[in-house]
Amino acid sequence: MEWITNASDQILLRFDQPADRAAFRKDLLDRPDNLLRPRGVNSSLRMAIKNISVSGSLPPGEWDGSLVCGVIELGLPVFFLPHVVKAPLIVSDPTD
Repeated sequence: MEWITNASDQILLRFDQPADRAAFRKDLLDRPDNLLRPRGVNSSLRMAIKNISVSGSLPPGEWDGSLVCGVIELGLPVFFLPHVVKAPLIVSDPTD
C-alpha cells in the first residue's frame, strides 16, 4: 500500500464509495497480506508494518459466502454491527 502515516503507523480504511468496498473485497480474497501485513513508510521514512482498522458499511447484497469465509480465514478479531443507516458516515475532516 506504501502509505505514509503518522508516528502511530495506524491506517483507517473507510468504505465511503463502492470502489472502496470492491478494493477491500479484492484484498480480502486475493491479496490478504495487504490486510494482514500492510507496509508503508513510517515517520522516519523507513518501510514499516502498519496497523489497519476498517470502518464502513457493506450492503446486505455484498455479504456473500466468499466474503464471510475470507473474513473468518484472516483469523483476526472483527466486529460487525448490524444497522439500518443508508448513507455513509460524514467526517468533517477526513485527513484527521
